[in-house]
Amino acid sequence: VILSSGDMYQGSYEAYHNRGRVITEAMNDIGFSSMTIGNHEFDWGTEDIINNTQWANFAMLGANIMNYPNIDIKSDIGEEYTIVEKGHLRIGIIGVIGESQITSINSRYMQDLYFQEPTQIIKDLSEELRQEQNCDIVVLSIHGDQSEVDYSIPQGKYVDAVFCAHTHQTEKQIINGVPFIQGGSNGKYVSNIRLSYNYGTDDVTYLSYSNTAYGELEEYSEDSDVLSIV
Repeated sequence: VILSSGDMYQGSYEAYHNRGRVITEAMNDIGFSSMTIGNHEFDWGTEDIINNTQWANFAMLGANIMNYPNIDIKSDIGEEYTIVEKGHLRIGIIGVIGESQITSINSRYMQDLYFQEPTQIIKDLSEELRQEQNCDIVVLSIHGDQSEVDYSIPQGKYVDAVFCAHTHQTEKQIINGVPFIQGGSNGKYVSNIRLSYNYGTDDVTYLSYSNTAYGELEEYSEDSDVLSIV
């Protein structure tokens, strides 16, 4: 399962020039399952996010992006979660953005939006995915670093793995048996988490987690389809 935790539409001339479309089309070709909306996706306002959502073959996530001033009502920007089926497994991916990041976005683009504190939203969606949607594994994709995930999330085993972003650092940590990881910036690393699911007990355990630099990949080469898109 391939996912992104946001800030995909900045950092290069190619992405900036067409406001993310080249990235979205490349992600379609690669086969992404989801992308959590980051603060830099708002750099040109919400219209370009909506356009990219229409072009994407994957889910754009933002469970805590709410309307303002009706902050208990979910906005149209971002889905709460997506479900991926792999063999016999159902994998739920919840996407949220750090609540404080609204202050790093141009205020004229955010007059009708609000980022809700995500802890209770994560817990509620985790229970919905496990109990109502019969998901075997639940993953959190947060546009925020490890410090923005309340300890009660791994303590209560609401999720089985956490992919972080926003600070553009390489991070790895195990908290109460739950792996947290962030893969740096500018596509220099691929973050990978391997999990094991026990059908008899429904237990999920992590087998490994790593940030792999492109230079360490054995079969890395330019992809002709992505080059054609660019």
